[in-house]
Amino acid sequence: MIMADCSPSAAQPLLPLFDAMGKQTISLDQPGEGAVMKLAINSLIHGLNQTVSEALSLVEAAGISTKTALEVMEPSAVGAPMLKYRRPLYLKEAEKDVTSTVALARKEMELSAALADQLGAAMPQGRETIARLQDAEARGCGARDMAAILDYMQKEMQ
Repeated sequence: MIMADCSPSAAQPLLPLFDAMGKQTISLDQPGEGAVMKLAINSLIHGLNQTVSEALSLVEAAGISTKTALEVMEPSAVGAPMLKYRRPLYLKEAEKDVTSTVALARKEMELSAALADQLGAAMPQGRETIARLQDAEARGCGARDMAAILDYMQKEMQ
């Protein structure tokens, strides 16, 4: 998806280029709105990653495999596209290429929290995600894929 920081009419001449790079182009009216939307989307991704990791830790503690849990979660009401494309990372994070590190997730969440502070918006869930990312990073997960939060949560149970 392409987020264009301009009106639809201003984006019109660039649509062939945007169409070559993405499946959909959404025009945002004011400069800077794309950056805000990117932070908001990343906040959702990192919050979802934390919640999925907690849920998988719960089901694993009950004796249900991660593979089975993901098979149930994907077609359910919580079946976000992120579950499907990150499934291989949740199953074998250490064997896969890093797509986004824990350290980068922490940085993105801190930027989102700083913007929330500036705008007077509440982010209690986001701040908890930051705390978990900071702790995971302090425990050596910083360079690992953000799916390593599952491993981090499993170790929290021990």
